[in-house]
Amino acid sequence: MPALRRLLAACLVLLVATPAWGVDEAALKLLASGEFRDKVAAIESMATSPTARTLPVLEALLEGRLRADDQGRGWIDDGQRVRDALSGDDTALPSPAPAPVTINNRLRGRIGGLLAGLRLRSPDRDVRLAAARELRDGVDDRLLPALREAVASERDREIQGLLKLAMAGAQVRSDDPAQRLQGVTALAASDQPATATLLSSLLQTRPDGGFVEADGAVRDAARAALDEVERRLARAEFLGQIFAGLSLGSILMLAAMGLAVTFGLLGVINMAHGEMIMIGAY
Repeated sequence: MPALRRLLAACLVLLVATPAWGVDEAALKLLASGEFRDKVAAIESMATSPTARTLPVLEALLEGRLRADDQGRGWIDDGQRVRDALSGDDTALPSPAPAPVTINNRLRGRIGGLLAGLRLRSPDRDVRLAAARELRDGVDDRLLPALREAVASERDREIQGLLKLAMAGAQVRSDDPAQRLQGVTALAASDQPATATLLSSLLQTRPDGGFVEADGAVRDAARAALDEVERRLARAEFLGQIFAGLSLGSILMLAAMGLAVTFGLLGVINMAHGEMIMIGAY
């Protein structure tokens, strides 16, 4: 998890500072290695020196479509089409073809986090939304400057809300009590569903009976914020129940009116009975 956060931090900082993403021959050589630590080093290299090829190469790596050799050559094999990993130009696989680069689940998670950061700059709203949701689920305070820039440049309210929640979550996970307090304050005003979960995490206890959050001021603020969030959720639920009740009551009222008129015309009941049916249904 710390390695993933380092990758996200490096990636987001670079997204703010530069317009491009990328890969080089040295990184491809490391990816072709059978050593896990070499592949980690390659991904970190991509995060710290991005160009326009980083995103497609990482996507291909994650999906098992990337082939590379120990000479620093790479190919993205889409089945019907093969492209050079460095240039993106159409090409052909050598004979014999290098095996696809393999990754384990741990590395897959790191790549997924890095891709989330890269996709925040996508012009496609759905891509940015998915990336913001992924970042919301776990970042640290080293990403705060980059997240602030991302929030400032994002115009979509839903995505901006998720990024703000990611910022607050990063502050809550900070080692600095002042940052955690700021995060709690931000969460108190958030309308995101995950807010209560983040606040509750600060009030949990360890097996030895101590609090997970050591700072009393932060705990008090988290408790007050959680109470406010729960009151807000309760009000929303109450209003929802009233609306549902009125909607159902209106339907029953119409049904009762129809029955009252029908039975009245048939002579089964008189109007007094019909009125009681309508009132009871409502």
